[in-house]
Amino acid sequence: MKVIMPDIMKVEYNVRVLQEAETLRNVGHDVVVVGFSNKSKKRNFTINDIPIVSFYLHDGRKGVSRLIRYVTAFKMILGINFYVIFQKADVYHAHNFHVLPACWFSAFIHGGKLIYDTHETWTVHKNRKYHPEHIFAFIVEKLFLRFITRFITVNEMVADYYKTKYDVNNATILYNTRKILPLVKKDLIREDLNLQKSKKIALFVGGFWPNGRGIMELIQSSEFLNGNIAIVLIGYGSEQMLQKMSDEIERYDGQDKVFILPGQPPDKLMDYVMSADIGMNLIKRESQAQDFQSPWKLFEYCMSGLAVVSTDLPFHRKVYGKFKIGEFCDKDNSPKSIATQIKLLLKDRKRLDQFKKNARKAAEEEFNWKVQEEKLLKLYTEITTH
Repeated sequence: MKVIMPDIMKVEYNVRVLQEAETLRNVGHDVVVVGFSNKSKKRNFTINDIPIVSFYLHDGRKGVSRLIRYVTAFKMILGINFYVIFQKADVYHAHNFHVLPACWFSAFIHGGKLIYDTHETWTVHKNRKYHPEHIFAFIVEKLFLRFITRFITVNEMVADYYKTKYDVNNATILYNTRKILPLVKKDLIREDLNLQKSKKIALFVGGFWPNGRGIMELIQSSEFLNGNIAIVLIGYGSEQMLQKMSDEIERYDGQDKVFILPGQPPDKLMDYVMSADIGMNLIKRESQAQDFQSPWKLFEYCMSGLAVVSTDLPFHRKVYGKFKIGEFCDKDNSPKSIATQIKLLLKDRKRLDQFKKNARKAAEEEFNWKVQEEKLLKLYTEITTH
């Protein structure tokens, strides 16, 4: 079968979509991923032998560059949608609401199946209660979800939300997990930062965004930690955000305790994660949106055999209840609470090691792509035989 997978996301870092595409390709489906790139202006290229159709998005954030970004964003969204409309396929696998109408139209014209694979609760995912995107998402989903063949999402909380709001049933849950990797402890972080072997590393990985990540609170927690613990943040962010983080480190005299490393491509990131002792899975609850999140980093920490400090939120509590992988800080991510939980984990070596074993067990038993892809293949088998 020919499958079109459009998403409004950077194709180079869209691990979920690329893994789904690879899984389907490996069983004989002809899959094309459609998205955008800030790096390349090439329209057609491949990633891991998967055909990519990419539309360029300028990455400027200031002055004239910001205006250029808006123009290229408009062209990119139109380009992706028009590409989908004119492609004949057996399955249109839409990965967000921005492409759902085009996928429905093309599926209707060409007699294809329509899958909606949402990674967010789009009507509440912005931190503000009222946001134009929430209204647009609601209109699109209300109009077109009735026509989908199957529904996929990232966790049970999102599935329940769509069931309540739109009466969408029988969701297939695919967690945002990676392929199973051998547990080989690395030391790249200590080597890159020239840290002593005895120094323990509490690691945060992910985008450096100003809202919802608990990044500033994590930096501030260094005030309550001794010099034998290093907080390391690995990720990408705007110049303004990186400067703000650096200023906060200086403000709290954390130059010897808090370190920022550049983001790593997906194929190298796990070597860095396996270099840490504790994974920091912080989500600042600023609105209802955070109650639906099941972040990549939680599963990456499990794969790397790290004990985890998480914000006390619904999905985190579900995981901890089953596998007991670490400790909770409070929902406000108060710096003192974060520091207290880090110190609590490091205080008892036997307990820390048990959390690490539990985390790896969680990855091996449930939170890996081998387990998730079986559910995806089952779904595709069902839609092709009915």
